[in-house]
Amino acid sequence: MVKTYWGVDSSARVTSDVYNNVLKRFGKPLFWGRCLTTVDGYSEGLSRAEIEFLRSRGTKLLPIYNNFTSATGFRSGMTSAVDAVSSARRMGIPMGVPIFANLEQSSDVDGAWLKGWYEGIQSKGYTAGYYQDLSEEEFKNSFSAAAKENEKLLSDTILWSAEASSRPSGERNAPAYNPRTPSHSANVWSWKYGGDSETGAIDTNLATKALFDRLW
Repeated sequence: MVKTYWGVDSSARVTSDVYNNVLKRFGKPLFWGRCLTTVDGYSEGLSRAEIEFLRSRGTKLLPIYNNFTSATGFRSGMTSAVDAVSSARRMGIPMGVPIFANLEQSSDVDGAWLKGWYEGIQSKGYTAGYYQDLSEEEFKNSFSAAAKENEKLLSDTILWSAEASSRPSGERNAPAYNPRTPSHSANVWSWKYGGDSETGAIDTNLATKALFDRLW
């Protein structure tokens, strides 16, 4: 049985009220996914104060980057990676920590962009991740194409499966770890299994030890 760790992600800033509401509804999150930058209509950017708040409560940070609308082209992937790394450094996030590209909101995804993101993130000492519904054929085909172009991409990158087929729940009521995967050898180390359809405020996730140990 896969050992997992329970956590959440949100597009809004983490305040005392938000954190305490999660504690009351679900229990203590061991990690919290937050977007590095502000994107109008999608997310409020992470702040150092949030990081200090989360770490003071024993909750690790899972960094997300979503400041793009189309994930096509190698150069575009590299540009997004450079911006993500710059944002991570400003927040004091140490090297080695995974940064996940949120592909869920992107209209198009191709292998060249995935390769550019991977090479741009890895070259700066961070770990490249992709957040997407892994059952999507476009992503599966693009991921396979990128892995063929760079063999290390498959073993180095981390996938976060965005499925959210049920209501959010705490650790006790979380399902057994069973995310979809585009490849048997892919590192699918996180699974968004629950989404808050009423408010969109909180998603609930499970992460494997391999990912949890890399979070900050």
